[in-house]
Amino acid sequence: MNVRPTRGVVRQLPVSLVAMVLLIAGLMTVILAGASAGAQAQTQNRKPAPPSRQDPLTAQIINGYPMTITVEDNGRMRIRYRDLGDQFYGGDAEGVYVWARTGVTTTVFGPGQVPAGNATVPYVAVSNTRTGTGSPSDPWVVATINSLPGTNLRLTQRTTYVNGAEFLSLNFTLSQVGGTGPVTATLFHAADLYTAGSDEGYGAHDPSTGAVGDYFTPTHGVLSGVTLYQQFVPSTPANAYEEDYYYVVWDDIGAVEGPGPGFHNTIISDTVHDSGAGLQWNLTVPAAGGTTVGDTDLFSPHQSLCGSFSDVPYGSFYYDNVYFLACNGIVSGYSDTTFRPNNNATRAQISKMAVLSAGWPLYTPPTPSFIDVPTNDPFYGYIETAHQHGIISGYANNTFRPGNLVTRGQTTKIVVGFKGWAINTTGGPHFTDVPANNPFYQWVETAYNKGVISGYADHTFRWGNNVTRAQLAKVLDLSIHTP
Repeated sequence: MNVRPTRGVVRQLPVSLVAMVLLIAGLMTVILAGASAGAQAQTQNRKPAPPSRQDPLTAQIINGYPMTITVEDNGRMRIRYRDLGDQFYGGDAEGVYVWARTGVTTTVFGPGQVPAGNATVPYVAVSNTRTGTGSPSDPWVVATINSLPGTNLRLTQRTTYVNGAEFLSLNFTLSQVGGTGPVTATLFHAADLYTAGSDEGYGAHDPSTGAVGDYFTPTHGVLSGVTLYQQFVPSTPANAYEEDYYYVVWDDIGAVEGPGPGFHNTIISDTVHDSGAGLQWNLTVPAAGGTTVGDTDLFSPHQSLCGSFSDVPYGSFYYDNVYFLACNGIVSGYSDTTFRPNNNATRAQISKMAVLSAGWPLYTPPTPSFIDVPTNDPFYGYIETAHQHGIISGYANNTFRPGNLVTRGQTTKIVVGFKGWAINTTGGPHFTDVPANNPFYQWVETAYNKGVISGYADHTFRWGNNVTRAQLAKVLDLSIHTP
């Protein structure tokens, strides 16, 4: 049975003064001769403490929140998450590794030797630069270029982060400089995980996305008692994944002596352990140009990337609601990583969200019901379906006005309609600005009695205000879970 290496100081039994005299006088040569072997045995059986770090002068630092990211000129990263500190063992036990042919042998190239990892043939740094301001329209981008000595291969790593996000995007491009034909190579992205400030966790893998990593529940910080997930989510399908004891992951990649067996598509999910994880891509690099793969690194209380947006922060009233709806395909964000929760929702958008929330099959008649929603409109099927079920209507001139904004009062009518709830005004009126003669009174009261809406501290509902995407997400999520 393998004994899991642990960190710590090796305890030594006290020795007598006589024994020490004998050791000094008669056994010094034995000690010197065995020092190397003893050190090697200790390294193999105990996880060494992280070395004192000295970042390269060219390290690029992204001072964002909730993540601060340092990218060294060999591509290794140091990621600090909220108040939980470093998320890789020793700060930067993470990196990209490449198997490539050098002559008749296969060499393991990498960012040197990470803390508690294997030594590999180090890259030769070419450049490491940072651009951007961290906004959705101008994200931070660190471009790190390294060459693989003894080959004509070059590795370009692009690290992209939008301030506020619980994830960062990584792209790895392997290209040839002066190539004469295609070459094969294998690329790994792996790390010794330190999720939530813990060296131990439970393995996690999502077959639907290929994500691999671990999770742990911290007992301190702003996320105390909340399970935190760290995952590598492949943006390019990986050929293999692995989550295991950290030293198994490093050994399966290999060392200066040569490559390991590669990853085995396995995780350890039933036992807390000192975990590492990674992805593997088998590549063919053309003589001209390159081959690009990548992943998104997620650090979040949510176990999937699908509901993570850079402007939906942890602790916001709609955080879990947006996550549920996004991961179930009911809402979506924008290509710049945002959800734009404070934007107002349109009539077309609420039609789509309501239909998807209700789970109705799309109705697409050959003739449109509204003159301003033609058959090629992206919302056509949703608007027609909502209209068929009677939860929306148009105007006297046969228009629907899909771009018009939706009010909070109109939202209650649509939600009560697609849920099919019986009108219930018990205890009403509950809001000073929605008396019994208000046109939305019965729907506002029904939604209130079902617990899916609330008002403001001054006892108003503000039924004529436009509903925001965040407010709508909360109401829809609550209504889906309310019979």
